[in-house]
Amino acid sequence: MMNRPPQSLENFVARLIPPACREEVLGDLCESYRSPLQYALLAARTIPFVILSRARRSSNPLLVLTRALLIYGGFAIDAWHSQQLARPGACLRLAAPAALALLWVLLCEAFEPARYFVPVTVILMILTMDYTGWSSGFVDSMILLFAGEMILESWRVSGLRRLAFRVAAACLVMIVLFQLDRVLNWGVFLLIAFGFSRLRHRGAGSNSRPGPA
Repeated sequence: MMNRPPQSLENFVARLIPPACREEVLGDLCESYRSPLQYALLAARTIPFVILSRARRSSNPLLVLTRALLIYGGFAIDAWHSQQLARPGACLRLAAPAALALLWVLLCEAFEPARYFVPVTVILMILTMDYTGWSSGFVDSMILLFAGEMILESWRVSGLRRLAFRVAAACLVMIVLFQLDRVLNWGVFLLIAFGFSRLRHRGAGSNSRPGPA
């Protein structure tokens, strides 16, 4: 009888693996199982490369670049409004929170359709950005990112729906430019996060719909 890792350990490791390749990776790890420590160390070495591979497959370079520019733009607009953009090296310092936010977005894509990943990690992102003083920039970047997603979505529809998507995207850009999210506070971000999630799931559903025979 083949040795298997403890069920609790295997369940924990499974949560760290993107759902699309979870069964395959767990099977490979199970075949190499010798002891709980060896299993944990092997998983720690393997999972980062699995996540990276999945993130590369689920995103195309042009879309990643567009998102990076939108996210960086959100942090830059926030820094401009707070009079921090004129400081020496400000543009370079903005790269760190922008890169972290982009990494989070890519991880959310890699772990689709796991429902637990976004709610858990968004709390960590909010706490991290708030601790480092970039919480308002994070909100602005996510609003701009969702505006970009709505523009992309508008090309998949027609008529009044296309107009509605583009008007909504323009309103989101105005919220960032005029800092209206300061008045609405985190409610704007939570609404955007919910809408972003719904838009992505609907897009995934439409992409997986079989075409005509």
